[in-house]
Amino acid sequence: MDLPYHIFLHRNARAEVALDAPWPGTPISGDPHTVTLNGYESEDGKRLMGIWESSPGVWKVDYKDWEYCHFLEGRCILTPEGGKPIELKAGDVFVIEPGFKATWEVVERVRKYYVFVLS
Repeated sequence: MDLPYHIFLHRNARAEVALDAPWPGTPISGDPHTVTLNGYESEDGKRLMGIWESSPGVWKVDYKDWEYCHFLEGRCILTPEGGKPIELKAGDVFVIEPGFKATWEVVERVRKYYVFVLS
């Protein structure tokens, strides 16, 4: 189905699977692995949309860019530097702004939609 100009439906994406693709996280505990299905990239390469999955483990994150997330499955705990843990689960929608530093503990396999706006 053709859509009007300037509209992109994720269900029409022809994303290639990227195993352990770069993202703002560095594993620090366990053996977490990621699957990224980037379904959209703007012409200037600064806006991305897709699906991201991670197996259980702990990541240290240091965000340089803005990200919108919508959890589809799983559970994790984000603990901001100097802050209290935040539990996230399927159905949660949130935004992470540049400068966010934390640990990201994947407790149950996570699957989420993401939109990145790169600096």
